[in-house]
Amino acid sequence: MKGVRAILADPVLRLAVLALFLYGAGIASVAPYQSLVALGRLGLSEQAYSVVLIAGSLSAVAGALGVGLIGDRLNRRRSVAMMSAAVWAAGAAAIWLSATPAAFVFGHVLLLPLGGTLFGQIFVLARLAAADHPLRDDIMAAVRAIFALPFILILPLWSIAVAGGVSLLAVYAFCAVTGLGALAAIALGWPRDDSLPPVTVRTDFGSAFRALVQGSVLARLVALSFAKCSVLLYMVLLGPLLTGEGRPEAQVALFAGLVAGFEIPVMLGVGPALRRLGRSRLILAGTLLHGGFLLGLPLLAAHPALWALTLPAALGAGVTLSLPISYVQEMMADRPGAGGALIAVNQFLAGVVMSGVFALGTALGGFGLTAVLGAAAVVAGGIAIMILDRPAPAPAPVTPPGG
Repeated sequence: MKGVRAILADPVLRLAVLALFLYGAGIASVAPYQSLVALGRLGLSEQAYSVVLIAGSLSAVAGALGVGLIGDRLNRRRSVAMMSAAVWAAGAAAIWLSATPAAFVFGHVLLLPLGGTLFGQIFVLARLAAADHPLRDDIMAAVRAIFALPFILILPLWSIAVAGGVSLLAVYAFCAVTGLGALAAIALGWPRDDSLPPVTVRTDFGSAFRALVQGSVLARLVALSFAKCSVLLYMVLLGPLLTGEGRPEAQVALFAGLVAGFEIPVMLGVGPALRRLGRSRLILAGTLLHGGFLLGLPLLAAHPALWALTLPAALGAGVTLSLPISYVQEMMADRPGAGGALIAVNQFLAGVVMSGVFALGTALGGFGLTAVLGAAAVVAGGIAIMILDRPAPAPAPVTPPGG
C-alpha cells in the first residue's frame, strides 16, 4: 500500500492513474468480447481474425516507436497523448456505429492500435514522476494494478447487461466514451512538457532505433514476449471456450472480472517480493502459474471447478503483466520515451507470438491444442529470462609465471 499512498500524494501520478483507469475501462469492456464480436457477430473466419490480430500488433508497435522517439526528441508528450486518446475513441466509435466487418478490421488494425499507444505514454509519465522516489518499484506496480481495477468494476456490469440482452457491440460505444474521458483528463491535468524531468540522452531516430534493437535488448524483449503471450491468448480463448461448452456469454465477463480482481493484490505485493526474490525468479514463477492455468482452461471449461482457475490465472497474470513493464523501462532508463516504446514493442511481439500460437493451434487441433501451445510458449519465455539474466561467470584467476 506504500505505492498507493505515494501516488495519492503526487498530482502527476494521480493524473496518470486516472487516465490509465479510463483507458483500462475501455480495454476491460472490449477485450473479453472482441473474439465473440469478430467470429460470432460479424462472421470473420478464425484465419482472418488471426491476420487482424497480427496486423493490429504491427500498427501498435510502429505507432509506439514513433510516439516514443518523438517524445524523447521533441519533448511534446502532452499533445501526442491527447491525439492518441482521440484516435482511440474514434476507432471504437467507428466499430459501434458501422457494425460491419470492414469497420472492425479498420478499427482493430489501425485506429485502436495507434490510440493504444496511450498506455505506454502514461507509464512514461508515471516513471518520470517517480524517477527519484525511493518507492519507485512499488509505485510502478501500483500504477499497473490500477489498470486491472476497471476489470473488477466494469466486467460484472457487462455480464449483467449482456445477460439482459444488450448487444455485444455496445462495448465499443462505452470504449469510445472512456476514450473521450481520457482525452478530457489529459487536456485538463497533464503537466506542461517543460515541467517534467528532462531527457538525459537525445539522439536521432536512427540511433534511437538501433538502441532498441541491439542484441541484448532484443533477446530479452523476445523472451518477455513469450512470457506475456499467454495473458493475451487467454483473453482470446476465454469467450469461444466457455460459450462452446454451453456457458452463457455473461459468464465470460464474470470470469475475467474475477481474475482481474485477484490480480490487484498480487500486483500490489510485487514490490516486496521483487526485493526478496528478484525479477527473473518472479517472472519464471508467474509463467509457470499462468501456463498451468492455460492447460486447465479447456479441460475445465464445462466443469464447476472452472472457477478455481481464477486463482492461478490471477497469480500468474499479476506477475507477468506488471514486472515486464519496469523490466523494459530499466533497459532504456536514460530515454523514457524509448522505454515507453519498448513496452509497445514487447506488447507487439507478445501479440505476434499469441497470434502465431492461435493460428497454429486452431489449424491443427482447435482451441484446446491452442491452449497447450500457449502454455508451452509462456513457460519457455520464463526459462529464457532466467538464462539471459544469470550472473556472468567470474573470470578464472591468472596464475603468474612460476607461481
